[in-house]
Parts: sequence; C-alpha cells; structure tokens
Amino acid sequence: RAMQSNEAREAASVAPEFEAGAAVGVAERAGSDRLGRETPQVEVSFPTVRAAGVRPRALDYVVRAERADGSTVCEKRVYSPGINLPEGRDAVFATCLFAVREIAGAERVRFSVRPCNCWGLAGKPIVSKEWTKRS
Repeated sequence: RAMQSNEAREAASVAPEFEAGAAVGVAERAGSDRLGRETPQVEVSFPTVRAAGVRPRALDYVVRAERADGSTVCEKRVYSPGINLPEGRDAVFATCLFAVREIAGAERVRFSVRPCNCWGLAGKPIVSKEWTKRS
C-alpha cells in the first residue's frame, strides 16, 4: 500500500460536524484566574463531536465571542476534556471559559463554536443566544 503525503491527506480530509440539535450553553460564574484572583467568568458549554460515517471526531474547537454583526470580540481554541483518550471515553460536553473582562468591550455577545479536524478544517458553527453581562 502506497503512503500518502500529508498534503494529500489534508486535501482529502472532511470537517467534523455537530449533530442536529446541538446547542451552546452560556452561564455566568465566579471563578479565578491563573494567579488565583477572583474573576467573573462566562462558561460556554457544548457537546463534543464523535466520529460518524466518514466524518471524524473533532480534535479541537474554535470558540468565539461575537458581536451581533459577526465580528469577533475574543477567540479561543479548546480541546475536549478527553481528547487524549479513546473516543468512547471522552467527555460528552466540553467547556471554554472567558473572563468577563475579555469580552467587556462588547455590550452584547453571542458565542459560536466550530469543531475542527487535525488539519484545522472547521465544520459548521453552533451559536448561542445573545448574552448580556448581568451586573
């Protein structure tokens, strides 16, 4: 069997996709930063993407805080909690934390999540309802 080049594998790759009905959850919470200081946070949660047919398991996720016009306020990439485990042992949901100060420049935001394969090819996003800071 002939070996394929990485370029050929990338060109033939397929983006992972969320299942129909997948939703993004958004909740404010008290948390702490890496230095242990109290920091108001927004927790974005979403289902992990499993392999289905020719579609692969998601390697990571692009999570964006966006304004109503779609412009990006802040973007992060996160792995699901069990990406280093066999697919059947991965977590059902993944989370991404934003410090409220990271998105303070926008009065209202929505959060979009795109699953990506190992080549960075992204599937269709799922998007939360609009979020407004409560305090």
